[in-house]
Amino acid sequence: MPIAIVTWLKNKKEGKALFEEGWAFENNSQFKEALECYSQAHEREHLISTFLLSIHYQRGEWVDENNELAEKYLSMGQSEGCSFLEKLVNKKDPLAQNYAGHIYSRGWGADRDGEKGLQLYKDSAEQGFSDAQYILGRLHESGMGVELNEATALNYYTQAAEQGHSGAQYFLSKMYRHAKGGAEFSIEETLHWLEKSASQGNMYAQNDLGYI
Repeated sequence: MPIAIVTWLKNKKEGKALFEEGWAFENNSQFKEALECYSQAHEREHLISTFLLSIHYQRGEWVDENNELAEKYLSMGQSEGCSFLEKLVNKKDPLAQNYAGHIYSRGWGADRDGEKGLQLYKDSAEQGFSDAQYILGRLHESGMGVELNEATALNYYTQAAEQGHSGAQYFLSKMYRHAKGGAEFSIEETLHWLEKSASQGNMYAQNDLGYI
């Protein structure tokens, strides 16, 4: 068998394995580890991983926002990525629902449909997926696309923070610090969640710890 074909088959097998490892990490709220796996899978031309990376670069949550890379990866992996997610959404997979929520809320790889995106986030959050809970917390705290409700935001942040979501831990600390959403002011709770978030590398939490 020609060397080029052997190399292609090896990369394809390794890319799929890395993607599956990343998917497992992300299901366990280990987002940085997941992105590392997706990046390695992308290097082996695994196009579903390429598409997922486009979403993360567009969102800028666990990697620095990079619209140029996001657009490039979207054009490379959109067809395979959207098809993959659609199949899993139909099976009510919470991680796929969360990704699809982003796709429809932002119009990223599909026509924008805020109502559909919001429902997908809710479906994912109801199954306990921490990132969907975090996103819903942000939406309810800001009133973006939903009725502003700080108590609902507090509830979602708490659910996600208790699962180790660093962003939720940071915003939960602010709820206690500013007594929002029905949370009583508590320096102990503020520090507890700030330290949790900062230990995972959240630079906003790290900065806030320097001022308290």
